[in-house]
Amino acid sequence: MATVTKVGKRFNEVFTQHTPLTLTLDFDQGDKLVIFSDCHRGVGDDADDFQACEASYLAALKHFAKAGHRVLLLGDIEELWEVGRSSWKKIFQRYPAIYALEKELNEQGRLVRMFGNHDYYWRKNHALLDAVLGPVTMVESVLVDVRLGGASLGGLFLLHGHQGDFWSEDMTDLSEKVVREVWATIQRATDVRSTTWEGDVFDLRGHRDRSVYYDWAVTRDRVVTVTGHTHKAILPEADNPSEATYAQRLATKLAARARASSLSHEGRAAFRHLAKVWRDRSARALQSGGGGFRSAVMNSGCCCYDNGRVTALEFASGDVTLSAWADGKKPVAQGSRPLPALFGELSAPSALNFNSAHVVEDESLGAVG
Repeated sequence: MATVTKVGKRFNEVFTQHTPLTLTLDFDQGDKLVIFSDCHRGVGDDADDFQACEASYLAALKHFAKAGHRVLLLGDIEELWEVGRSSWKKIFQRYPAIYALEKELNEQGRLVRMFGNHDYYWRKNHALLDAVLGPVTMVESVLVDVRLGGASLGGLFLLHGHQGDFWSEDMTDLSEKVVREVWATIQRATDVRSTTWEGDVFDLRGHRDRSVYYDWAVTRDRVVTVTGHTHKAILPEADNPSEATYAQRLATKLAARARASSLSHEGRAAFRHLAKVWRDRSARALQSGGGGFRSAVMNSGCCCYDNGRVTALEFASGDVTLSAWADGKKPVAQGSRPLPALFGELSAPSALNFNSAHVVEDESLGAVG
């Protein structure tokens, strides 16, 4: 039985039915692109995770603005769940230099905004944002045609990553209430931050990116799926050799889940199928010349780390670079990969029929990661 996660089904809907905004990134023409996500800008109180990162983000944004990059903001830029509607204007008032530079980029046609779950309201009405930035392009997803040497290398499919998530999309009202009335209160009382810097950001980690996003992304031919949402920056190594151990562990736990007496016959069959998928992936990755894990997923990380750093994904001169910035003029860490070789990994097998496949909640898969 073909089995997909709910997230995979929703990603497929966005990709095939919602008509992403299409852009061209032509390196022969000197085009450059940079992606930021998950700023979670607040009003400057103790619940505002972005204020520690303000200087770092502004330094990075100035660098890329001066270098001629188009800037894509991948959602959760304003923290509209935590900040009440009556105080949304205070977010813009708290960060005037940042919004002034973003307005300049927007006026030059170099700014694109995508909504996430925490700034979902802009999808319905972004008049307040337009008043600050000028008429802004606000979309759910973007499909970028990457070109080099007069030909298309492949595509970048960009979306925030909350689509299909139970708590972020299905239970939005409850989640927003918890964030505003519980989590924000805890932050103001304890000064605890939402996202901790974990040192080496150049590693494919986090069960959601590894399993749920990857499971959908590898069904696309020569397309890299780029998300935010998890706050886990990802620029995978070629073949991702470290992922074989993860895949083995995931396959074992999925097989155990398939034996659960609480599941229906159909549910057990679905988990048996997923276990086999991940066993096969692990086996191929361990074989000489087996191809390993394809670099089908990237993540731009976030701009609200507790130590004041921000991460960005840059596409320029035929390479993709993941960089981490402090409040200086240069990144404090970075790693790069040439895009021709990366896209060369992404020859997809026959695509799944997402309309007829059995669907399982992503929490069922992610929880065993």
